[in-house]
Amino acid sequence: MENHTDMATMQFGIDIASPPKAVWDLITNLRQYDMWLPPSRTFNTVVQLNSGPVKVGTAYMDGGPSLTFHGEVTQLEPYTRIAFYQATRSKLWAFDVGMDIEIRYVLQPRGTGTHVERTLTLDTSGIFMPLQQQLRSVIRQENERILARMKAHLEESSLASRTV
Repeated sequence: MENHTDMATMQFGIDIASPPKAVWDLITNLRQYDMWLPPSRTFNTVVQLNSGPVKVGTAYMDGGPSLTFHGEVTQLEPYTRIAFYQATRSKLWAFDVGMDIEIRYVLQPRGTGTHVERTLTLDTSGIFMPLQQQLRSVIRQENERILARMKAHLEESSLASRTV
C-alpha cells in the first residue's frame, strides 16, 4: 500500500516592539517556553532533550494533550532565522498515523522592534489526510496564539524594564 501524503503551508506575521535579539532569545530558549506560553488544547510543554545551548541538531519533545512531537532544530542564523522539524508517528488500529511539521521563523528589524514571520508546513499521512482541513484550522489558531503570546510577553517585559 502506498503511503500518500498531503502538504499545506501556512504563513503568519506579527510586529513586536522588541529588538530581534530579544525575540531570538525567547524563541531559542526551549527550556523557558512554559514561562510565556500557557498550555492550550494542542500544547502543554516543550522539553529540550540535549544539554547546553540550542544549536542545529538540538532535540526536543513538544507535548500536547493528545499527541507528542519529537523534533529538532534544523537551522540557526542568530537574530534572523531559526527552523524546527517535528514529527509524530503512531498506529491507530491497523492504520498508520503521521504528521510532520516544519516551523521557520524569520526576524526582520523594524525601527526599534521586530517583524516576525512564522511559516509552518504541515505534511499529513495515513488517516490524518482526510482530517487536514480540521487540523489546519486548529493549527492556524495555535500559531496565531503563539505569536500573540510572544508579543504580549516581550512587550510586557520591555515595558516593565523601562519603568524600573
